[in-house]
Amino acid sequence: HGRQEAGLLFMEWLGNMTQPPVPPGIAKLDEQLADLLFNSLLVVDPPKRGRLARCLIHPYLAAEELLRPALEPAENSTLLYEARRRYRDHSDKILHKGVLFKLDVNADATDVASWRRRDFWLADNGSLCYYSHKEAKRLVLLDAHMMCQAQVEPMLATAMPFAFRIITHADSEPACGVYGFACRSKEELIDWLSAIARVTRMETVRTMHLGAIAQELKQFRLSVTNRRQRVAGDVSSAAPVMKGKLWKLKTEGDPLNSASWLLREMWLTADGSLVYWSVRDEAELIYYTSADVRKALVLKEAPKKTCVEWAFQICLASVDGIAFVPGEFAAESSKEREQWITAFKSFSQVPFDEAEYGSCGTQTA
Repeated sequence: HGRQEAGLLFMEWLGNMTQPPVPPGIAKLDEQLADLLFNSLLVVDPPKRGRLARCLIHPYLAAEELLRPALEPAENSTLLYEARRRYRDHSDKILHKGVLFKLDVNADATDVASWRRRDFWLADNGSLCYYSHKEAKRLVLLDAHMMCQAQVEPMLATAMPFAFRIITHADSEPACGVYGFACRSKEELIDWLSAIARVTRMETVRTMHLGAIAQELKQFRLSVTNRRQRVAGDVSSAAPVMKGKLWKLKTEGDPLNSASWLLREMWLTADGSLVYWSVRDEAELIYYTSADVRKALVLKEAPKKTCVEWAFQICLASVDGIAFVPGEFAAESSKEREQWITAFKSFSQVPFDEAEYGSCGTQTA
């Protein structure tokens, strides 16, 4: 047969199939594998075939990072407790990205402290993803299966003016899950709701075609701005080796605008973490972990690039394809800036590599 005729005959064979062509001895090899193949992946009738999200938590495939255990909701709570074990995002493109404030699990929506700023994106496979600073991984919060069946509605009477909730109705979940989010402006809210609507209507699902398909995958890069963590563990490990006042640039602030700079007490701990006192949270927060600082570049800022003197940048290495926005700081004197830079460099363990650190400021003499 010719190539085209062979292809048509193959499609006809597939269309008439009633049972998957799997060797019967597979059950003797592994019962769980046989169950996954016969009852999920290779079911001939599409409506009865297992969805990908559900197949990933099948006992045969489930690894620790893939497990999504079902937990009972807290009593009298409108938000179900979220399983913390989430699987990684391996998408190569994004549909929409930006900053969202996520409501803590089972928290009071009228308390501004219950809302945590996070960098989120909608992947081209329809999943809502975020970057976990604790695990240094791109993780999936809501997979495509949950998103395509989700309901989106506004949240009223909250501490955040542009809030909404996503209610999931996955067919195999014990109950629906409710997730609260908020945007910084009405314009951003409209953009997010529009992007989410496309996903819930399944307008973003990619189709596969027969034949040779070559596609160049571009490196996934996301600008992450928020990296705050509370100080935990042994108090002695947080003892300062360098401490003082530093000006720090607000997130997405203008370095040429003095109102964008905040004076904060900051210190480097014995293990190399950069810690500061948060006025809003009334707590010690880790700005950069010791692992961050070990792979960081410290560069002086050119005077014309900021409105403050004695500025410097902290540039972090990319992790899991994530490019981090450089941290902008300024000391109160030239001598103190040299002391801070020397202290940071005493922990740094890697040489400069533009591919690893993306775009940083120009170093001056």
